[in-house]
Amino acid sequence: MLYSIKIPLPPVPEQKRIIHYLEKATADVDVAIDRARREIELLGEYRTRLIADVVTGIVDVREVAAELPDEVE
Repeated sequence: MLYSIKIPLPPVPEQKRIIHYLEKATADVDVAIDRARREIELLGEYRTRLIADVVTGIVDVREVAAELPDEVE
């Protein structure tokens, strides 16, 4: 039954124009996604390095830790 349904399609040149338009319209989104992924990757590397620096004593957090409340609200 599904095979008997006819769906009108634009001519191939128009389909190609539509594809070109959509690719151009989504290019900025693709760039933003790539940048966000890279930033997430860099933040992960920064987090790992910061934890390592705290654990090995390169970064001293005792003063800041003393100012933290005993309970989280």
